[in-house]
Amino acid sequence: MADTINKDIEADPASAQTDAEEYSSGYVTDTASLTSSINSYVFENGRRYHTYFGTEKNLQPADETEQDRLDLHHESFLILLSKRLHFAPISAPMSILDVTDAYPCASSLGIDLSPIQPHWIPPNCRFEVDDAEADWSYADGSFDLIHICNIAQGIKDYPKLLEQSFRCTQPKRYLCLAELELSINSDDGTHMLPQGEGINKMSKLLADALEKIGRPRLVTAEMLKHGLEKAGYQEMKVETYKQPLGPWAKNKDLKAVGATNFYHAYGMALFTRVLGLSIDDADKVYNNALESVQNGAVHAYSKFHVAYGKKAES
Repeated sequence: MADTINKDIEADPASAQTDAEEYSSGYVTDTASLTSSINSYVFENGRRYHTYFGTEKNLQPADETEQDRLDLHHESFLILLSKRLHFAPISAPMSILDVTDAYPCASSLGIDLSPIQPHWIPPNCRFEVDDAEADWSYADGSFDLIHICNIAQGIKDYPKLLEQSFRCTQPKRYLCLAELELSINSDDGTHMLPQGEGINKMSKLLADALEKIGRPRLVTAEMLKHGLEKAGYQEMKVETYKQPLGPWAKNKDLKAVGATNFYHAYGMALFTRVLGLSIDDADKVYNNALESVQNGAVHAYSKFHVAYGKKAES
């Protein structure tokens, strides 16, 4: 079991009277330079989606609005983690996969399916357009630290991803994982109130769609710990953080997290492509869920699991 860090979250009594209107929701490839096909996209539901590695690879948008969402969500995670990017006990890594700002002296590599990252990146960072599920071309022990964050919904074979990470981790160094669990929870049972029906339905439909296309239905703390162990890592640790859904928390930082972490893009492609919902019906699912999380009587949260494992010396 994981340690839950932010135990019971105190609700703000004033949230029950809150007006919902106050809250709304450098590249290279591993083998070649960028080509026009890498910059090809499909447009649907008013959004731009990735196509280069297959339209089914990642069902989240790949446009400027999504970049803004990712930046905002990253800030939410930093609030939950007390400004830490991870908590593996590592100092002065020199070669990193996916973490940059915290280690300015290290060489950092980021992987993305599409070339959507900004041009103003730290000088110690570069990006590759690549598919993390493909066979990795990096040599054994290439990285001191590998950081994988919130990609489970785009991964069919999560164990293989961890096995490849293990091969490319230097001995006595670390793999760090951070994934959201789609289940809806509350400390006081208010997510089961009639007002919470919308968010519960959306969560179930998201999980149904992911399961239908062979992705993890729910990413649990136990799944991450077991995956690390099976891949060969030792000294595993998992911490679980409660991410509020909606601006109901009394703590001002958690209130800000809850007010800014719910997005229309989460389900549109999954609902329309995978479950066959019309755009209008998919919009209705989202709008009903948004109404739930903006209702101050529903103190719902999702779980954010952060884990690490250490590769043995030999």
